[in-house]
This record gives sequence, structure tokens and C-alpha cells, in this order.
Amino acid sequence: MAPALATGKQNDAVARTVLTNSPPRWSNNDLVAYNSGSAGLLSTAENFVKGGLAAGGVFTASALFSVTMTAILQALPMVQAVLLLGIYALLPMVVVLSRYSISMMVIGAMAIFTVKFWSVLWYLALWVDQNLIMSMYPDVNIFLQIFANPAEHDTKRMLLNMITTSLYLGLPLLWSGMVIPPFLTVLSSRNHAASCMA
Repeated sequence: MAPALATGKQNDAVARTVLTNSPPRWSNNDLVAYNSGSAGLLSTAENFVKGGLAAGGVFTASALFSVTMTAILQALPMVQAVLLLGIYALLPMVVVLSRYSISMMVIGAMAIFTVKFWSVLWYLALWVDQNLIMSMYPDVNIFLQIFANPAEHDTKRMLLNMITTSLYLGLPLLWSGMVIPPFLTVLSSRNHAASCMA
């Protein structure tokens, strides 16, 4: 169609045409559909009832989760500030009680860094929460997809929304769990080695 274009641009145009003309597909439900020990009319009715109950349960859980997370998201910066207040207030006393141990000062510094880094993780969770579906399906009219197959797409979007919203809590917990215990293990092994040498 356009011989004057470069080869790379021709390939891009072909790829865009194919993507534009191909119908968008969400992930299929083969895992759910074939997770049955029997076949026939009774099995089909059972799967239909289970699917309807699951959709109702997801809708109820999503509504409760949305209300709960709205309050939690407003409280997270306050929790971070109160935790930092506690660390700042108790760190001098801990350092004095540990006889000015360098390891305790480093542990306190790592605790402060870990709690302060939660803000970065919240912005990462915010970006994922706002852009995940749009990055997966950039040219798809979501409303048309929902009306084309409402039960499947509504349930999946609600589940995906719950998963991405839970990242506001999950990422800081994962980060704190990855940073603090290994660091404490290294410090305790160093203290043990120093006490053995003494």
C-alpha cells in the first residue's frame, strides 16, 4: 500500500492494522469451565449457578473492600507519620540502653529508611492501580466490552481492582519483610562473631 515507507514503518503499519481489526480478548475461563468432574446438563446448570453466586460474592466483596480501602488510604500517611514519630522518640533511648552500639544506630536508620520508602511504594501502587487495564488494552472501548459480556468482564475488572488496590498495603509489607529480617540476621551474626572474638 505504501512502498515509499521504510521497511520498519511498513511492519509497524501492518501490525497496527492487524491489532485494530482483531477483536480484543480477555483471558478465557477455561480453568473455571473445565474444573468439573462431570459433563451434561446438570454440570452446566451447576456451573451456571456457581458462576452467578461467584459474581454476586465478588460484587459484594468489591463494594465492602472499596469502602474499607477508601478509609485505609486516607489513614496510611497518618500511620506512617505516627510510626516515624515513635521511631524518632524511642531511638535515643534504645541507643543509650544498647551502650551506644553502632548496630542499633544502623537498625534505627534502616527502620527510618524503610518507613519513609513506603511513600514511593504508594506512588507505585497508585500508578499500577490507575494504568494497568489501560496498558493491557489501550485501544479497547471498555464500556462496549462490558456490555458484550457483562458477567465475565465486570467480575474480572472488580477482581483486578481489588488486587491492584491491595498493593497499597501489600507493597509496604513486602518491602518491610524483605529489608528488616535479613538485615537483623546479618547484624546478629556480626555481634555473635564479635562476642566470640572477645
